[in-house]
Amino acid sequence: EDQNSGYEKVVSYVDKEKCVALKVEFFEKGGKLRKLLEVDVGKITLEGGIHVPTAVSMTDLRDDTTTVLLVNEIDMHAKIPRSRFSQRRLETGR
Repeated sequence: EDQNSGYEKVVSYVDKEKCVALKVEFFEKGGKLRKLLEVDVGKITLEGGIHVPTAVSMTDLRDDTTTVLLVNEIDMHAKIPRSRFSQRRLETGR
């Protein structure tokens, strides 16, 4: 149990064949469903042998808000410097 987590429980529903999370439920303290992440199953594409969801929504049920992520382009061979993955960058985002 992670004492720093804002959620008491996270439940993921995964497509075993494609290895893609189709739905993720985030429960706040007290077991109340707080957020819901959903993938549009009709918008999962195969890129370089990997199934990639290209339309994902995250709904905050308490605040009644939704954020939608639409992926228009994917570069599976992008060159990313190793320095981008340092401990400091992961902790601070810089």
